[in-house]
Amino acid sequence: MAASKEELLKRLSDGVVDMEEDDVIAACQEYVEAGYPAFDGIMEGLVDGMNRASQLYEEEEYYVTDVLLCSDAMYEGLNILRPHLPADETGKEKIKGVIGVVEGDTHDIGKNLVKIMLETAGFEMVDLGRDVPLQSFVDNTREANASFVCLATLMTTTMGGWVQ
Repeated sequence: MAASKEELLKRLSDGVVDMEEDDVIAACQEYVEAGYPAFDGIMEGLVDGMNRASQLYEEEEYYVTDVLLCSDAMYEGLNILRPHLPADETGKEKIKGVIGVVEGDTHDIGKNLVKIMLETAGFEMVDLGRDVPLQSFVDNTREANASFVCLATLMTTTMGGWVQ
């Protein structure tokens, strides 16, 4: 008997929280084969799992390494679900944004989650990666003719170079 959408979403979320990449991959494949919307799988399954993992981190039940393993499981699921997102058929040019982690910081889980949500919502994102100097944000924003910029950081020690 095929699993319901709700059961598969729970498996996706639990697989992320439990750091089980293989379970997430299997649940994503079953989810796609059942014809359920990829957007829901991402937001109500994978992102929900990362939100739960973040809560466990805040409650000091998970460490940074646990959150990283959760994000690995989430990325495996995204690789399967993202190609099944509906194409934008409006013919309008997508609004562009630039996103990156500020210089001095290499923590990119939050940046990646925001990027995924923005792309899923129809934005075109230029991802500068981690440890990005201020001038690179400026140059890439101009080059891409981006409408907005997203700067991410986890470490307060990076603030000195950005407050001017």
